[in-house]
Amino acid sequence: MRFTKFITDVYRYFKKIRLAAKRLDQAEEAAERLKGELTIASDIQRGLLPKLDKVNENEPRIETAGILCPAQSVGGDLYNVFFVDRSHLCICMGDVSGKGISAALYMAVVQTLLRSVARYNASPAAILDHINKDRAASNESCMFVTLFCAVINLRSGTMAYCNGGHNPPVIMKEDGSAEFLRSDNGSLVGMCPELSYHDDYIVLKPKDTIFLYTDGVTEAFSAEGKMYGDERLHSFLQNKNHLSCQGIIEGVWNDVETFAKDAPQSDDITMLTVRYLGNEIKDA
Repeated sequence: MRFTKFITDVYRYFKKIRLAAKRLDQAEEAAERLKGELTIASDIQRGLLPKLDKVNENEPRIETAGILCPAQSVGGDLYNVFFVDRSHLCICMGDVSGKGISAALYMAVVQTLLRSVARYNASPAAILDHINKDRAASNESCMFVTLFCAVINLRSGTMAYCNGGHNPPVIMKEDGSAEFLRSDNGSLVGMCPELSYHDDYIVLKPKDTIFLYTDGVTEAFSAEGKMYGDERLHSFLQNKNHLSCQGIIEGVWNDVETFAKDAPQSDDITMLTVRYLGNEIKDA
């Protein structure tokens, strides 16, 4: 009887092992499928970004560079640079609430709306108003996006802009000075259809550079728990306008890395620089 019970217990034991092994194989297969789907999602997200090399090649009145580095496989940051017409350039930077796949999907919708609305209206405030009403009308998940949008008249240098709750860009002057482009002309986009937005204006001089970024830059943390912050960013960008647009981005990236040291990236990091050259010809 004892031997029979022993055989029965062994049989049950090995049966449990086979079941656990099967479940482990299924979990590994599911993980591989998810990894593959995230890779595809990442490729699609990057495909939504503008081809800045083509912009630089075809338009001598501007120089631009950008980077998007999500904290996970995909994220909710976005930027865009595109022509409304031959004389007006639209630039945008945004940060969707949350992270991961849901934020990436929301980001894709906003990118699509940006381009479609800007075709018919070159007012940044009108663009944000349309996106806000569209997203707020179906927002069961209570998501939103902070969004800065500007349209530059490449003939005159006049830039209309509207900031929907986003980090203020930095204007870098030819003389090396840098200042935040602060404004109070809009709220978070996508939360409430009754929100209103309005345009502000500045006139860019040749070689003025606009530096846009998401809070993954200023809210990067060191291993000691200190935050990078606006002051360090502003200090770093002083006297950096002699660098190329790509050089500015690489410089900020390296400074953030130096500050954070071994601390893990906690949020998506996205940067965009746009230099207005006016009638200047870009260096070969």
